[in-house]
Amino acid sequence: MAGPFQRVPGSPDASSRLLGRRSSVTLQAIEDLLARADCVRDVTSVVVSDLCAARNVDLRRRLSRGRRQLYHRYLKHCFEDKVLTPGEIDELSHLRGLLHRDAADRVEVHDAVAVEVYGEAVEEVLADFRLDDDEAAFLRGLRESLDLSEDAAAGIFEEGRVRARERALKEAGTQDQQFVEHRAAAGAFTGRSSSSLEDAIDDALTKASIAIRELHWFEVTHIAGYVEDGRTGGWHVTLSAGLRVTPRS
Repeated sequence: MAGPFQRVPGSPDASSRLLGRRSSVTLQAIEDLLARADCVRDVTSVVVSDLCAARNVDLRRRLSRGRRQLYHRYLKHCFEDKVLTPGEIDELSHLRGLLHRDAADRVEVHDAVAVEVYGEAVEEVLADFRLDDDEAAFLRGLRESLDLSEDAAAGIFEEGRVRARERALKEAGTQDQQFVEHRAAAGAFTGRSSSSLEDAIDDALTKASIAIRELHWFEVTHIAGYVEDGRTGGWHVTLSAGLRVTPRS
């Protein structure tokens, strides 16, 4: 199976002698069993109980943090494709039994993973600084699949949008020296959008392309906006645009 689990090199007994820590070695041995199995259900509770008994470790009372981490990693692994299948739900239930995780712990770990997975999806969706209808529908479906509250999802999205905005501002203000040296300004143009910074820039570029037949470059020189209900309600940009200057040989 491997996946989120790692095999232990050498034999468990050798690891035990080297580490001299029964609890840590027991957790490694359990992870090794999971890594070598074709699926989680192939590892039985009897095998895990015998393994713990041989090391005189009470798994119900020891290694709580380590058991939690194993379950967290497997749940995150199941959500890599952003979907939790019935088979994965069954495997997760079996793993909780093996690791003696109670209902309260299950909810806490699930909530933590849900936040991680949804946050990563928001970062991917906003990589181009915009959110189209298909992407919005994807995020809604993912939120429901993760059983994430609307308020929590909205907060995560807003944090992602702030980071995307910071990246957009940084990119808009970055200059390539060679590019700067080989250009000639032809005018300044303004653009507006109620949806995104990029749309405001595109609006300004549409105007510039009408005025400048062979438009080659642009630079955002001013960015502003207005706020509605505590959130961005619109964008206003000013950009310089112009022609390419062919360097003299």
